[in-house]
Amino acid sequence: MSEVRTVVVAEGVAPDGEPWTLHYAPKGDRGYPHHLALFVNGAERESGSGFDVPGTTEIGFGGGLTPGEGNYYLYGLTTSRIRTVRAESHDDARHSEASTAAFPVEATAGGDALRIFVLVRPAIEDVTALVGLDQAGREVQRIPLIGPPERS
Repeated sequence: MSEVRTVVVAEGVAPDGEPWTLHYAPKGDRGYPHHLALFVNGAERESGSGFDVPGTTEIGFGGGLTPGEGNYYLYGLTTSRIRTVRAESHDDARHSEASTAAFPVEATAGGDALRIFVLVRPAIEDVTALVGLDQAGREVQRIPLIGPPERS
């Protein structure tokens, strides 16, 4: 039986200088597919399994936020159709986007056509929707999230 390998599929540095990495394994807890683990400053911030892409959704995501501390990380998997993930807020000026990236070759056993993304935002959890856009900028999927009430 072959061992499940975990590989780093994305890495970067947040605007405040925090280094982060996103790790992937094809299987995770209790045999669920697609295990992701977000590491910030070398320590695991959050992890989870069962991102059902493409089974029931085109965007599977998690969010690493320690209330009152550091950045808000939105990360996940998408189908190959999605080339940009946008995090929307009530205030249009606070929208942010990240391009999706293909998996490194060592993470694609079986030739999965999944892509990955990581969005780093300020520590304010004000995301009202995640939107997946195709290469032409057309909306593929919108996932509404519970956000703060609109300001009047």
